[in-house]
Amino acid sequence: TYNLDIPSREAGETIDDVMDKYYGRFKSKQRRQFKKDVRTIDQMIEEGELEVVIDTGDKLDDGLAFLALYEDEMDAKAKGRKPLFDAIRRDGGLTEFLKNNRQGVYLRRKVDGKILGGLIVKRLGSKYSIGFAATDSQERGSIRSIQFYLMQTMIRQSIDEGKRELSYGVDTN
Repeated sequence: TYNLDIPSREAGETIDDVMDKYYGRFKSKQRRQFKKDVRTIDQMIEEGELEVVIDTGDKLDDGLAFLALYEDEMDAKAKGRKPLFDAIRRDGGLTEFLKNNRQGVYLRRKVDGKILGGLIVKRLGSKYSIGFAATDSQERGSIRSIQFYLMQTMIRQSIDEGKRELSYGVDTN
């Protein structure tokens, strides 16, 4: 597991100010590329092409679309395991799973409702933990850094809520 320290927001700072502190951790070339990719997705959202969906158990169709994406990604791996499905079964279904201190964060194309990528995140006291992630392999070529964008969405939410850490697991497949 990796733990990302979330920069704190000082009095008078905006979330964008704090994000600039976060981006300062990267080498200049990487920082420029991340910012460019984020601007591209932000622009697509502003133009009404894409939207970020937060699912706390109330957006079943989006959740099921994410699960199909996750399943496709795991099936494509040589030893792809699907622990997310076991966890959902234990909780009695997707809606109950998400209502248990979790949320889905999905990037959806508006024209056809297709989920292009997503994260399943659990709230753990002073931090969030990203437990599961998937992106559409066909869309990665045309829209760079979908997963990074969704992770940045969680960093921004963490800053807004005063969370100090964002953890994410290591792919075990």
